[in-house]
Amino acid sequence: QHAFVVTEEGKLRALALSDGSTSWEFAAENAVKSTPAVEGDAVYFGDEGGKLYRLNKADGKLLWSIEVEGEIVSSVNFYQNYLLFGSYDQFVYCIDYETGKVIWTIETEGYVNATPAIVGGKALIAGCDGFLRVIDIAEGVESRTIEIGAYVGASPAVIGDKAYVGTYDNRVVAIDYENGKMLWTYEHPKRKFPFYASAAVTESLVLAAGRDKMLHALNRESGESNWTHRMRARIDASPIVIGDKVLIAAKSGEIVVLNTADGEVSWEFDTGSGVGSTPAFAQGKLLVATEDGSVFCFGS
Repeated sequence: QHAFVVTEEGKLRALALSDGSTSWEFAAENAVKSTPAVEGDAVYFGDEGGKLYRLNKADGKLLWSIEVEGEIVSSVNFYQNYLLFGSYDQFVYCIDYETGKVIWTIETEGYVNATPAIVGGKALIAGCDGFLRVIDIAEGVESRTIEIGAYVGASPAVIGDKAYVGTYDNRVVAIDYENGKMLWTYEHPKRKFPFYASAAVTESLVLAAGRDKMLHALNRESGESNWTHRMRARIDASPIVIGDKVLIAAKSGEIVVLNTADGEVSWEFDTGSGVGSTPAFAQGKLLVATEDGSVFCFGS
């Protein structure tokens, strides 16, 4: 069992979950900001030169790579035998993940920074052009385009027929993506800062972390604020919901676990260095990578 971590100089490392030792390492051609994604026996990630890699997750052997015309910050997501991602060349790509063959592309009007959300055979992706696009994956066509009106770097959080996403004009918006309707907009009354991190969603809450140094717990139906929690620095890492808890990590190095019901702190830790990437949680272990090149693994 491994965790896969990328570094800014372009190396992907497979770390043994048991002790953190490096099992193998692969050097990409350029710097990497794309989070690795695992499906089956392979791990996928993109680099700043526009190259997408598929590696054997057991030994790091390159299985294929393809090159597009712009930087890949978006991570890939999967549907059946396809993988989908966005690029700074302003396209959304659908690829056969076994062969690397391009199945279809959809052109947008701006950089595509976010990872697609996939639900019910549809891909939902927002970008710098200020639109949420709903794409029929099998057909490779846009079934709906919904204007958000602001740059979006985050991935939409989806539950049922509703999507929630933060924007660079300091808002969190709720969208009925089946009917193309904006349901509500939240903006903090005083602190006007962008939302870069992707939101997390529960049955009752939208949990959105911002560059205002705050986690905002919003009523999912109304968009009203239930509670907020203040960190020492901005939050670019996306919150993670684990049972009745939510975990956030900030550029100050703080990691905090809060009760979703009331925002009370149940656990916290200071890594001593900024956290800009979203932590990972699997098999009872929490993994956090920091900007000084450390990886922390916490038990249950």
